[in-house]
Amino acid sequence: MIRCKFPLARSLTEGLFHCILSTRLEQVLTTSDCSSSHKLGQPERRIRAGFSFDPFDISMDIRELTEEMNRFVEAQGWYAEHSPCPQTPRSIAISLALEAAEVLEHFQWGESADRSGLAGELADVALYLLQLSYLTEIDLEQAILEKLAANYERDWAEKDQRV
Repeated sequence: MIRCKFPLARSLTEGLFHCILSTRLEQVLTTSDCSSSHKLGQPERRIRAGFSFDPFDISMDIRELTEEMNRFVEAQGWYAEHSPCPQTPRSIAISLALEAAEVLEHFQWGESADRSGLAGELADVALYLLQLSYLTEIDLEQAILEKLAANYERDWAEKDQRV
């Protein structure tokens, strides 16, 4: 289990990011196991055996991302019965809406946004979406595929003419 040194992170993504990086740095400095990762031009990194994922490996699916999100939330104690941050569908839906508004804030005064800041906000939205689908037992991948199939069947021209 990941033990995070950042209990007061401003967001789920920020906390997860700091937790992953601090854990990874600790692993790099303390391990003798070697795992070569030259992906995206990254230099070789030393990785402790048993770590749940390599944050420099960008090939995680929805299920794996959800597992990592849950590991982080559990490590923070937020799934505990008397947590000051109850992880209910309602509270996560509210957090999701707030984070989506923060995405919009990046475009408040123009058509472009700070890429790094926007990426962080989009990650927050994605993590809350993963958590909400987990808490409500919705298979997000299946829901997305079904929605795409339904959208292909819609008559978008009719809707466009009303605008």
